[in-house]
Amino acid sequence: MLKPTEALQLIGKGNLNWSEDEGRYVLLSFEETKEIVNRCVDAGLETTEDIMKIVRLYEDSIALNILFRNFLNNDITVKVEDGQVLWTKK
Repeated sequence: MLKPTEALQLIGKGNLNWSEDEGRYVLLSFEETKEIVNRCVDAGLETTEDIMKIVRLYEDSIALNILFRNFLNNDITVKVEDGQVLWTKK
């Protein structure tokens, strides 16, 4: 798992949202999170655990999209060690 400072370097501040409440950069804005939660409820999800699985899945997909875009732009590199994908800043 990436440390927050490593993730910030690989993903870039421009791709993140500053959360005043949390005092850190996050992938989803409050409004985006609220919209996902509302859509989950509309879809019939009832437990916080199930809703958070969807929120985390969306965060993962955004992070991977950004990482691959940065990789294709030649801003970061990737390697596989012990079956694990490792992204690194050039």
